[in-house]
Amino acid sequence: MFFHRAAHPSADTTAVVASAAGTRTLLYSLVILIVTGGIQIIIVYVSGSLALFADTLHNFSDALTSIPLWIAFRLALLPPTRRFTLGYGRFEDLAGVLILLIILFSAGVCTYESIMRLLYPQPITHLGWVVLAAIVGFLGNEWVARIRLKTGREMNSAALIADGQHARIDAWTSLAVLGSSLGVILGFPIIDTVVGLGMSAMILYIVWESGKSILLQLLDGVDPKVVDQILRILAESHISPKAVHDVRVRWVGHVMQAELHIHFPPTESIGEIPKLQHRLLHRFQEDFPSLKSLSIVAI
Repeated sequence: MFFHRAAHPSADTTAVVASAAGTRTLLYSLVILIVTGGIQIIIVYVSGSLALFADTLHNFSDALTSIPLWIAFRLALLPPTRRFTLGYGRFEDLAGVLILLIILFSAGVCTYESIMRLLYPQPITHLGWVVLAAIVGFLGNEWVARIRLKTGREMNSAALIADGQHARIDAWTSLAVLGSSLGVILGFPIIDTVVGLGMSAMILYIVWESGKSILLQLLDGVDPKVVDQILRILAESHISPKAVHDVRVRWVGHVMQAELHIHFPPTESIGEIPKLQHRLLHRFQEDFPSLKSLSIVAI
């Protein structure tokens, strides 16, 4: 059995550039959300709107999720050590779990406040300011969602994509606050509390959807289409599917690693295998730019 491994220099450069891009994106979004939340919290204090309180709480929790992810991206730039021989990419996946817990906490607080408001109704004032705060919340969150999702998809970062989806739902909930304010203006103050409960349910939906992809990645799971694409590329390279005994792929943070177990005929020269490996690495990176390393176990 022969074991060959190749890591393309451009893949390392791509990983570094991606981590730096993720860091910048998180810094920009943190500033935007702090400014947005600061404007809203003042209006919450003046108006007493529960729906706006839920939206503001969500904005601040979204800002907090930037911190662990920012730390993870910074760690990803560090070289491997004798203890962490594969680097620190897995910290990004752990940051994704922490993000989910923060989002879940905000859902719990929002639900509690909604129930308390049903039991002990309070008047809502300064509705014009509430409308303005809802519009500010929508613009700020939509801006953050766009830059997070764009960078997250370019990096193939499940955690950053989850953070972007979180911000996108926040933008929609800001529009819901706008709707609840109009309901109060029309004489239906209960709508404010109903919207608060509705946003709690929406937050839980985010946790469920984002949690599935993050948990899958933590368990080294991948989309089966990735394996199908690898097998197709191998077939194009004149490697019979029957000769491929194992295709192992996993994500470590936003970096992909692949290992192939291939049966080569006895007549195959050992010296040809590294050449094949480099050709495959170049070919795979056309479809999977985040692929950092490719290992071939020759059987």
